Order: sequence, then C-alpha cells, then structure tokens
Amino acid sequence: MNNTQLFDYIRNNGLTKHGTYDTGIFRPIKNKSGVVYVSNKGKMTKASTLVDQFPFLRNVTGLPEDSAEMVVKKVTGYVKQRTSAYADIVNAGLILPVNDAGVMVYSQPKHSGMSDAVKNMTGMSNLTNEEFKFDVDQTPLPVIVKDIKSSWRLIAAMKRGGFDFVSSGVQEATESVLRRLESDVFIDEFAFGGATAYGYTNSGNRQTGSLTYDWSAAATTAANIWADILLIDASIRTNLVNPEAGKAFGYVPMGYMTHFNDVFSSGDRQTLGEKIKTLSWVNEFKEVSYQKAGNVVVAFMQPMYVNMVRGAGIQPIIYNSPDGLETHIKVMAIESPLITDDYNGKKGVFDFVKS
Repeated sequence: MNNTQLFDYIRNNGLTKHGTYDTGIFRPIKNKSGVVYVSNKGKMTKASTLVDQFPFLRNVTGLPEDSAEMVVKKVTGYVKQRTSAYADIVNAGLILPVNDAGVMVYSQPKHSGMSDAVKNMTGMSNLTNEEFKFDVDQTPLPVIVKDIKSSWRLIAAMKRGGFDFVSSGVQEATESVLRRLESDVFIDEFAFGGATAYGYTNSGNRQTGSLTYDWSAAATTAANIWADILLIDASIRTNLVNPEAGKAFGYVPMGYMTHFNDVFSSGDRQTLGEKIKTLSWVNEFKEVSYQKAGNVVVAFMQPMYVNMVRGAGIQPIIYNSPDGLETHIKVMAIESPLITDDYNGKKGVFDFVKS
C-alpha cells in the first residue's frame, strides 16, 4: 500500500466519518524508499519541506505504511467504541474542522434565531427580510499531548517477547489524550488570548437549575427522580429546544442511575429508565466518570449548542533521538469544546445540581 493508497483507504473505509480520524495535518508515513511524508491539509508532502513551519518534523520518523494502517484503525476504533461524552460529540458529527495548527483562538458568530423561511411561487421575501445579528463565541485551541519513550535495548528486549512498543505505546498514549478530552467536555478552564474554554458544567452558555433529590440515595424513589426529570423537561421547553434537530444525552455521576430499574409502584411493568425514554428529547442517559458529583447534564447534540473545535485530530508522531538510541512516541490533538447558546440566549445544555 503506497502513500496515496493509504489515504484513499482512510477516506473510503469511513475512517473520516464524523471527523473521527481526519487527515488534515501531520501523521508521518515512511514509504518503502525511506522517505517520510506527512499529510498537509489533505495533500501528501515531504516532511523535510515543512520543517521551517513545524520544527518538530525535523527528526520525525514516519510509520511504515502497514503500521500506519494499524494505527489508523486503533485510534479510530478507540473513539468509536467509547461511550463517553467526547465520543458522543464526535459521533454526532459536531466537529468544527479548523485543520490549521496556527489558529490559537477560534471564533464563530452566534446563531441569530431567525423566523421560518418563506414559501411562495416567486422566491421574493423582501417583506420579511431580517437583519443578521452578529455576536461571537470563542475558545482557545490548546495542544493536548502525551509523550512516551523507550531505549533501543528495551525495544529489542520487548520484540524478543513478542511485544510491539509502537502499537502498544500509541494505544496507551491515545487513552491518556482521550481521558483529558473527555474531562474537558465537562469542565474546562483553559485560557489564552482573551478566550477561555468551558465545558458542560461551567460554561456561561448553559442553563442551570436545581435538583430536589439525591438520585443515588437509597431512600430516593423512582417518583422522586421523575419529578426532577420533569423540572429539566420544563426548562427544555422554556428554551424552545427542537429535539427533531438532534436529541439529547443525559450525563450523571457514577451511582446516579441506581434507581433507573425501579418501578413506580408494586405491579408496574414500566421502570423509571423506560419512562424517561418516552420523552421526545431523550437519546440516552449515561453514568460517566468525569461528571461532577451531584450534577445532571442534558446536552442536545445540535451544532447550535455543542461543538468540538478541531485544529488537529488525535494523531501519533514517532521520532528518534539524535543519536538513534531512543524511540519517542507523541500522541497529540488540538481540540477544544465550544458550548454556545443562540443570539437570544436560548440554551441547549442543561446543568441541574443537587446542592
């Protein structure tokens, strides 16, 4: 498989679906002649020609083509198989692809909440012309990176035992980067250039509210939790969220779904969890390890409210030390959550807390 075939493989096998594994920049690959190429905005370019712009490519060691194919599958599979809030955003296609490492702060205009389009036989709608209202949401784009290394002797010893340092190292470093991305979805406070990144539980663009009950308490009943769910439902209706444009995921701390299999009274066949799923806006409720204690977040998977801004997707870069005695693996991503409301202040992320 040559370089062109590899990137055709990535695209044609759905590995760029929903932005899960984009081919925007970097990802060094070494061809059979030993020349290292990287993807620079979708085009295969010799790494040596980009050193002035990206100095870390000076000593980069490209993955052999067959190893690159393995890494593509591994990184992509990790994201698709996870049930985290980060994976939900990615798999919903809510990726804003910047694909430019030089962008350090991302800005986008708010949606202006215009009225419905006009339907007629002339195509003229001057009488209902509306001014586009402009306001801006911003987020910095930091680099999230995990570096690991090993000496040539240890790598040789691992090979004798059938252990592949590169594939295992990429897997562990990818896991580390994903954990950070998942944490950032819920609470992020990274600031740069006058902009600050925020997550579901601390963004000023979320709708807050209070829970009446501790969902994990033994004394709490299905009816108690349903009463709290109805409070969230009322807030969603007040904000005029349209679930037809994308349903919501609910995220609760570990232990908060203990009563989801409870029934409301003896003889009932419908459990609390089943009743919750009858609500038109519910996709799924999940227990997630990075959710703050006492918080219940409902996030609508709609671009008006939730996005992941991507300067560069998760990618491995392998290089050797100058003396060739160490192999380094760097897995990095340039991504940041962007939680927004519309121009009129209507929200699509709801954060209810039991104080």
